[in-house]
Amino acid sequence: MKSILSGLLSFFAISYYCCAQTADLENALQSITEKKLVRDISVLSSDEFEGRRTGTPGEDLAVSYIARRFKEIGLEPVSAENSYFQEVPLTAVTSNTNASIEVNGSNYELHTPDEFAARSFKIEEMISVKGSELVFAGYGIEAPEYNWNDYHETDVKGKTVFLLRYGEPSRYSSEYPAVSDTEYFRGEEPTVHGNWRYKRELAFSKGAAAVIFIGGIGSQPNHEFYIDGYLSETLGLAEKSGAPGIDGSIQSKRLRELFNLAGYDLDSLYFSAQRAGFRAVPLNMSIDIDLRLKSRLIKTRNVIGLLRGSDEKLKNEYIIYSSHWDGKGRDTSKHDDQILNGALDNAIGVAQIMQIADAMMKLPERPKRSVIFFATAAEEFFFLGARYYVQNPLFPLENTIANVNLDISYPYGKTSDVIIYGDEQTQLRNLFLTVEGSEYKTITHDPFPSQGFNFRMDHIEFFKAGIPAVSPWMGINISGMHAGLGKKIIEDYFRNNYHKPSDELNAQWDLSGAVQYTRMCLRVGLKLAEEGL
Repeated sequence: MKSILSGLLSFFAISYYCCAQTADLENALQSITEKKLVRDISVLSSDEFEGRRTGTPGEDLAVSYIARRFKEIGLEPVSAENSYFQEVPLTAVTSNTNASIEVNGSNYELHTPDEFAARSFKIEEMISVKGSELVFAGYGIEAPEYNWNDYHETDVKGKTVFLLRYGEPSRYSSEYPAVSDTEYFRGEEPTVHGNWRYKRELAFSKGAAAVIFIGGIGSQPNHEFYIDGYLSETLGLAEKSGAPGIDGSIQSKRLRELFNLAGYDLDSLYFSAQRAGFRAVPLNMSIDIDLRLKSRLIKTRNVIGLLRGSDEKLKNEYIIYSSHWDGKGRDTSKHDDQILNGALDNAIGVAQIMQIADAMMKLPERPKRSVIFFATAAEEFFFLGARYYVQNPLFPLENTIANVNLDISYPYGKTSDVIIYGDEQTQLRNLFLTVEGSEYKTITHDPFPSQGFNFRMDHIEFFKAGIPAVSPWMGINISGMHAGLGKKIIEDYFRNNYHKPSDELNAQWDLSGAVQYTRMCLRVGLKLAEEGL
């Protein structure tokens, strides 16, 4: 009888504890509301913040506001100075370029910028590459998981590498039916290897002195499309030493002329780069590049707060919620409203991680693992804040379990599905379906594969560092709407409002889906913080 009574008491105690935990979680979830999201969005996307461009007074206002909110929420500061800031040193560079290519003993000038443009982020006034041997390395991909290596048995140290800027072979196979093979890589769906920044970094890691992207061949965008990016002031992480680190763009028409003089056919090389077994081709040509750099240092700031875990051992493992605070600033070509307020890109994401942090702090018992709330800097300049953190982590990367990155939510109501960009690890992706209380019924395959969203958000920097990382998006099956209409609405946002003055807070927004999404991200983060991956 005593054993039965004891068992019943244990059962009721456990049941009470579980019910109490469920009630605590429900209270935390319910604390995330549309009203609270609007409060932070309205501040961060206000005209006063002038679009939150990196290195402007709008940055000062934005990072100060986020740090103040982190303090109000109760997150711990992370720096040695007891602040929420991690300074990120950037170089703002303007380049003036002179270049020529040597063919058969004769030098041929490349006229800038119409035929050639280049840049580097070294903190130097002058950078030169002289007599650098040229190599055509196709797509510039090294992907053992797809049995592909354009650099196989080719040493490019000190050399200049010609690369195709975008994609991998399968992306453009329709141009060459003879080599059409949807089994290359992931068929029509792009991979990280097709991203030009990834190619650039890979070439430099192999010791290349310079990387030159070929524009206007096949489906590659024309050189003219990139000229402004090389002529205008560009931001990058400050680089003080090492190889020249030059990257440039060359017009395919001019390069074809020079290749013909040297006895090469550019189109044949392009064709061969589509085929399995391609290897980089050393060319009997060399290049001289002189870059005169005008640079200035900018110190931008990541804003980071810590919720320390409750388990004595597991508190040294970390889950990272990230969301970029920066925007595009102003569009000075406009005569009326110039401010690119960035309400959806990405004031809403920062508001969401604040709400998640606040909800977690409301729990009577903190999760076992520590949770980092990370408002990243300079995402609009190719993830520089996230990249700097990965290179200079405040917490050990090897102890970082996962990254959940929040970037853009839509004010169109609840969805029954979710889109997951990033890590292909099934366990992490499926958490958005399987975590207790999930309202999502399906994971929708990327409905916008040609946009390359998978490589246009901060999670990519954590992914490259070997950390499971995702950027979940609200799906396209919006409650009360035809299935295809959600996709069209999102496309309309990118066409008409993205990086435009019209991306501003609207009183007519329905943020119920953004609340649903934020609560789901909270559930997933708590699951990771309690059980790991």
